[in-house]
Amino acid sequence: MAKVKCPVCKGSGFEIISNTTCPDCKGLGSTKIIVSSFGAENDDAYKCKTCGGTGSLIDKKRCSTCGGKGAIIVCDSCGKQIKKQQPAGQTPADICQECKVSPIVFVLKPP
Repeated sequence: MAKVKCPVCKGSGFEIISNTTCPDCKGLGSTKIIVSSFGAENDDAYKCKTCGGTGSLIDKKRCSTCGGKGAIIVCDSCGKQIKKQQPAGQTPADICQECKVSPIVFVLKPP
């Protein structure tokens, strides 16, 4: 049994549904506040509260391939994903059902 990074979510556990520019900071990640007092202006940049300073709003859902775990279990023999969950208390299989049924044949070359 081999655990590999999920190819769909790249290990994050989430699939990105949409990625849009933050409407409040216009993608800059910060908002600028100009404070004017007694004729002098002072401007300060603050991290945008809407996007958290990233400049974009990301809508995501749990990955349907790995179930949000970020990794999948693949067959040691053929590399296909093993999707069937094992009953509680049993360890997952090292090879998939197809590889269990078909014998592994090694072709040997003479020296």
